[in-house]
Amino acid sequence: MISFDKINDEDTEYRMSFGSGKHIDLFLLPRTTLTNKFEIITSSIQKMSEIIGNTFDEFIYFLLLDYQNCDSDECRYNLLSEYVRTIADFANTFVENNGIDYSEFADESKRGDSSIFFDENEMKKIIKLSEAFKIYSLFSNSETKLSDEYHRKIYNDILSKLDANSSVSKILKLLKILGLQSRKTLWRDYDDLSNYSFKKVTGAFNIITNDQIIVCKYDRNPIPFFIEIFNNIAQYKNKFKEEGINYTDDESQNDRDEKSLYAARVDLDLLKITKKNVLNKMDQISFKYLSDSYNNQTGNISSGKGDNFLKQRLNQIEYVSPIWASIIVPILSKAIDIEYEFLQEQSPKRVAVMSFYIAHQLKPLCNNKFNSLFDLSAFYPESKVPESTTYRLTNISHFINSTLNLSRDNLISVGGLRIILVRIIENFIGKMKTGTVKYCNILTGQDMKNTDFGQIEVEAIDYLVRYFSDNLETEAQGLEECIHRDLNKL
Repeated sequence: MISFDKINDEDTEYRMSFGSGKHIDLFLLPRTTLTNKFEIITSSIQKMSEIIGNTFDEFIYFLLLDYQNCDSDECRYNLLSEYVRTIADFANTFVENNGIDYSEFADESKRGDSSIFFDENEMKKIIKLSEAFKIYSLFSNSETKLSDEYHRKIYNDILSKLDANSSVSKILKLLKILGLQSRKTLWRDYDDLSNYSFKKVTGAFNIITNDQIIVCKYDRNPIPFFIEIFNNIAQYKNKFKEEGINYTDDESQNDRDEKSLYAARVDLDLLKITKKNVLNKMDQISFKYLSDSYNNQTGNISSGKGDNFLKQRLNQIEYVSPIWASIIVPILSKAIDIEYEFLQEQSPKRVAVMSFYIAHQLKPLCNNKFNSLFDLSAFYPESKVPESTTYRLTNISHFINSTLNLSRDNLISVGGLRIILVRIIENFIGKMKTGTVKYCNILTGQDMKNTDFGQIEVEAIDYLVRYFSDNLETEAQGLEECIHRDLNKL
């Protein structure tokens, strides 16, 4: 049976014994989650040795021996890739035969209309993945670890061999729902709650899938562990308990890996630079479209004169129209794969120009069904838009008929309840219709008058119902193609 002993007082040097005088010395990377939690890894591997027996012991011994005899990164990768299937099979055998009743982790009482439920098979796949990664960590957490490129290949191959991609994707979905149910959603600016944080969800998912899933204990429910990680990153001090997400974990395996957090921050910073570049170019094509529209409307021959006039008007814009967050950002995020929060951070001037451009691209893509709604993109507020509104939906029967076919998953994406979608629409219409704010046309400078908000409400209902039921995918793809077409003209 396999055993582990420290070689010295260092937490990074261990002797892995296999009996009959055979042993392999391990030299772990210092100050990583896997090193700090190495007792969890050794406990699982010893349990595998106990349950599976000598076949497992011999495999690990000779694989480690051959790996240490490799003299190049390519040699080490080729060796491991050859035995990924065997590693996955051992993890599968262990989970199926360790005596743990994983059905107890899949408590049907926790299944709800607005919850993410992991059934017994999905729980097993997560644990199998964790156990396979524990075996792989003997190599990946060593001084002779693979390069990042080869590491990703082995990681993804293990995922594939265990058919665990859907379970991992569901973890991301869980984290997104946690973000929604922690009241950090994009559209909930009609109350005092803060915005949903894409970075926190992404950071939590990266940390879970890179390291923390490996230190899950095979006899413990992993879902409360993942929720605890999200809570820590979101800096919540209380236990997370929302409707439909009612896990608790009094003995949480809480561990914030500063190295992983730093890596996540670095990755996000680099991503932010890329996103800024994309939006800078989009700003250019949006202004060109605005300028062309102005010149066509006024009959100007000289684009320079029109540009100067528009720039003067744009420099006066200090506030963001509600159409940006409620109507434009959701589909733009789908089209260019930039998250809501980052798009919301853009300046009022950029928002005004891009809203005008995006809305006019969407009109033909949506077969001119939302023209009254998209026409609002030509107006910007001349003063601060109020935080709340008393406006209430008037086309109630149309809303009810439009939402009859929304699925449970559709409702989850809007917070789990139809009333939240009602509030989103009311919040948007109320802020646009308010008499306390004057809206100015970006082309003509004229006030917004004689607007049919009844028609706009109907179109907003239809548009957002289609969005939340994933029926704007074709339009989002078409918008992406329009943007790329215009970007290529720069």
